[in-house]
Amino acid sequence: MGRGHSSDATVYVAQLSLYLFFSFSSYPMHLPAFIVAYVCLLLACGIGDIIAKPVVLSACLIIWIGGFHGKWQREKDACRDWVNARMLYHAGAYAAANAAYDKLYPQLREKGTFLFEYGHSLHKAGFYNESNKYLDKALVYCADQ
Repeated sequence: MGRGHSSDATVYVAQLSLYLFFSFSSYPMHLPAFIVAYVCLLLACGIGDIIAKPVVLSACLIIWIGGFHGKWQREKDACRDWVNARMLYHAGAYAAANAAYDKLYPQLREKGTFLFEYGHSLHKAGFYNESNKYLDKALVYCADQ
């Protein structure tokens, strides 16, 4: 009887892990929330039935509220601002787009698509050497040209 309960729990954990994997793939900005939800669901299923459940739950809450949430929120806000900069880029207002891209660069410097657009906008504005610098960085993060 105990063995059946263990295999049922394993199946639930496997299903939950797959669900969280695909959720993270679809919503990468929500990683801290998914990690906290995963731990809470594991504890609710009775996995890791330990005395220190309140400590683990408190640690999850601190992680979510702490630095992770702020970092992800800043990146989310930068992506929202990127949409506005992108409209300038597509409208051909390259000088304004370059100013907006320069402001967003610290938060989005590891996003290949952003770097490609920034480099292309600089190229269109006549800043060829600076453009090449950003286009080379874009190739590190994204092979799509």
